[in-house]
Amino acid sequence: MKKLLASFALLLVLSGCSTDGDPQLETFTTAIEPIIIGQGNLYGNGEENISKQNLLINNVDDWNQIISKMNTVNTETDNFSETDIDFSTHQIIAIFDDIKSTGGYSLELNLTQESQRIVAEITSQAFEGAAITVITQPYLIVSIPQSDLPVVFQ
Repeated sequence: MKKLLASFALLLVLSGCSTDGDPQLETFTTAIEPIIIGQGNLYGNGEENISKQNLLINNVDDWNQIISKMNTVNTETDNFSETDIDFSTHQIIAIFDDIKSTGGYSLELNLTQESQRIVAEITSQAFEGAAITVITQPYLIVSIPQSDLPVVFQ
């Protein structure tokens, strides 16, 4: 009788731990807390020549190019928390929204690391109520630890 009870208990424990034998099915999700480098709006009415896009920047040349474009009309990067990035330890995610005909827009980013990728979920927020009439282009630039995992934008 003891053998039967022990076998039944072992069967219950093992059946609760099944992953169907495929380690790829075992996933985890960890939140990534990015360091905000800059967030706001470009006011150049598109003269910066930056289209709506999501960029993953891993080197100084690409970083300097986007800084140069952002500073075409106004010295936007003067307000950044940092511009000297160590790309051996960090990478940059730069998000640019469409050009808007009014103010009050902003971008939010939720980053999670899964076993095979980093997911960047982007949300565009609009101000509710009366907004100022000015041409703007919302942007968000953050730094995250360097990783070999691909970044998937959603």
